Amino acid sequence: MRRKNAIVQQVWKKNERFRTVLNQPSEAVQELPYFSMLPKDEVGLLKWRIYVRERALHDLKFRAQIWQMCKEDVLFFASTFMYIFEPRGEATMMPLMLWTDQCDVLAVWSKYFGHRDLIVPKSRGIGISWMLVVLFLHRWLFFSNIDLALVSKDNDSLDIVNRPATLMGKLDVAFAALPEWAKNDKHGKSILKRTGTQHRFENRLNGAAIVGYASTDEKLRGGRFTAVGFDEVAFYEADVQRMLISAQYVSHCRMFISTYNGTNMFFRLVQEPRTALVVETYWTANPVRWGGAYKFVNGQIQFLDPGYKYPEGYEFIDDGLLRSVWFDQELNRTGSTRAAALEELNGIAAQNSRRMMTKRQEDAAIASGRPAPYYGTIEDGVWIDDADGNYAFWIPPQSKTNIVYIGADPAVGVADAAEAAMTAIDGVTGQVIMSAAFRDCQPIDFARKVVAAAKFLGGTVVINWETTGIGITFTNELKRLNYGLLYQQEDGKLGWHNMDRGEAILFESMRAIADGEVFLSDEKIREQLTQFEYDRENNLLFMGQDSHGDRAMSFAIAWNAAKNRRKAALLSKRRTQDTIQRSGVEYEPEYRAEQENRWMNRFNRGAR
Repeated sequence: MRRKNAIVQQVWKKNERFRTVLNQPSEAVQELPYFSMLPKDEVGLLKWRIYVRERALHDLKFRAQIWQMCKEDVLFFASTFMYIFEPRGEATMMPLMLWTDQCDVLAVWSKYFGHRDLIVPKSRGIGISWMLVVLFLHRWLFFSNIDLALVSKDNDSLDIVNRPATLMGKLDVAFAALPEWAKNDKHGKSILKRTGTQHRFENRLNGAAIVGYASTDEKLRGGRFTAVGFDEVAFYEADVQRMLISAQYVSHCRMFISTYNGTNMFFRLVQEPRTALVVETYWTANPVRWGGAYKFVNGQIQFLDPGYKYPEGYEFIDDGLLRSVWFDQELNRTGSTRAAALEELNGIAAQNSRRMMTKRQEDAAIASGRPAPYYGTIEDGVWIDDADGNYAFWIPPQSKTNIVYIGADPAVGVADAAEAAMTAIDGVTGQVIMSAAFRDCQPIDFARKVVAAAKFLGGTVVINWETTGIGITFTNELKRLNYGLLYQQEDGKLGWHNMDRGEAILFESMRAIADGEVFLSDEKIREQLTQFEYDRENNLLFMGQDSHGDRAMSFAIAWNAAKNRRKAALLSKRRTQDTIQRSGVEYEPEYRAEQENRWMNRFNRGAR
């Protein structure tokens, strides 16, 4: 009980990851008490399984000891008693011979089972859905009165009794392959109560139950479970975000298992796991799929699986990917594409290589970022120190500024992830000097807050904002408040009109960070900038979970207004060298003299 209580009270670290490694058993495997005693070769393991089955028929003491060992060690149980169904080729039930990567996955799952959320991005074809069934069946057999839930895409993929193509059907065939004495009570009656219409798999002997749900089933919300397993969650057609919210309080252990399928919610879960443990397992850690692994480096082939005998005349492919014989066969199959292989085999979602912010830009943002020294609120023009305040300042709040540009991104402000955000940039130094964000803040209220912040900063403070959508209400309130310094575009229109989801101004702001024209003090803004990505159709998406990227957009809007003034300031401080280095970030870049008049003229047209 002490160990269990210690796990329950554990404060999990954020963004932890575990990845299976080829032929290297993890610490979790080594911690299990009996698995290491089993034969490692398939012939030896088959002999062991036969021996146990035969002796357990008549030796009741031996049977009880083996069953207790199975309870304490899920790998020992799986290697001794589990069968799985293989429908490909000659359909057959076959004894489960665990691969090393499957051992790692089962051991890690078992270690955290019931206590921690687990996210499992995986390759197809390495049996992870079967491992989920093995783990749930193990808990169902040996632990009394626990309730478990399995969730699949729809009813057809969830449950057709005794059909192993379905999730609950896998439980049926796995249970059926157990010895008779393990399936029946002392009176010879089956311990299984199976209800196909209700998707229930109940243990008459100990009160444990596994209940199946389709992803669209709202009944999951009302349950309480030791663990909930979500299989191939990236392919759910239901609103996964809504399902996640409904399942948050039903269990301490939600297991999200899937290959990638573009940049939907599962992709976002993997990128931002928070306190969930990400358990990654791909074909490169599978000893069978690894067979004949190779890659090309500078046009020269490197054989990574010494001793493998390739078929005569084997065609090796130089395309920059790590490959194997199995991998080549999968890509050569009819209908296969490179993009599908990257997602379903290599565990690389389409979005992984399509992040908008480059490494150079991110490095520059990291170098200039620092925690805000001042937090507080602004009430009636007065600064009030408050560690939990909405306003963050990187200059003393009471100090007066010269010329500042505030970028504002209004939001509807309902209780979703949207924030109404503002960012202030000093037009001379290029530093982000203030930022603030508000949940549940309507456009009219937010306009008042932005004007109040502008007046508090003092000096010349120009406001720029998004004018589309709900920005119209924000605009009308700015006019009603009669604030005089509103940003004008070159065509004379007020504010910034969003025609491209912010793509152009985001690009420009990221470039300015890398070139040292603007110094991004706010690390929260930098984090949001890294979460803008492109999908397969090159549509710009924000992939974060905590917001809609509103802080980042407010920063880009502020820079959209400040950039000409900042360039003018840079030109007035020309250097003899091309760049000056500060903290590894290039800044104060030299601009050509002939550009000076053009920039100055544009700035002098009005308050911009």
